[in-house]
Amino acid sequence: MISYLDTSFLVKLYISEVDSDVAVELLNDPLVEPTISSLSEVEMATAIMARAGRLKDGQRGIDLELPYIQFRAERARGLYRVVAVDSNSFELARELGERHSKSLGVRALDVLHVAIALQHEAVSLIFGTFDDRQGSWRRRWG
Repeated sequence: MISYLDTSFLVKLYISEVDSDVAVELLNDPLVEPTISSLSEVEMATAIMARAGRLKDGQRGIDLELPYIQFRAERARGLYRVVAVDSNSFELARELGERHSKSLGVRALDVLHVAIALQHEAVSLIFGTFDDRQGSWRRRWG
C-alpha cells in the first residue's frame, strides 16, 4: 500500500514530538510502502538543520544532526520509495492552489506535496501528514 509521507510526518520519525509514536506505528506497518519525494529530502535537511540552529545555549548538547544522518542512511538503504517531482507535479499543484488556497490557506510546498501524492496514487490510500492545512485535502483536494 503506497503511503506518501510529507515532511511534518518524517520529522516526527526522527525527532521525538507529540504524535511521533503514531508516525512510527504507521511506518512499521508491513503493508505500508513509505513514499517520499525529492522535495521531502530538501525539506528534511532544512527542517532539522534550522531547528538545530535555533537551540538555546542550554540545549546545545542535543545533536540534531544525528536524526538527519539517520534519515539519510535509511533513505540510502531503501527504506523509502523516492518519487520525482516533475513538471506535471507543478502543474497539478498550480491547479490545486488556484482551487483551494483561498479557502484552505495552504502554502505552495504543501500543495506541491499533495500534487505529488495524487500523481503517485498515495492520496487514495495513505497521505501521512501532521499539517492541519495540508491534511484538509481529505475533504477538498479531489
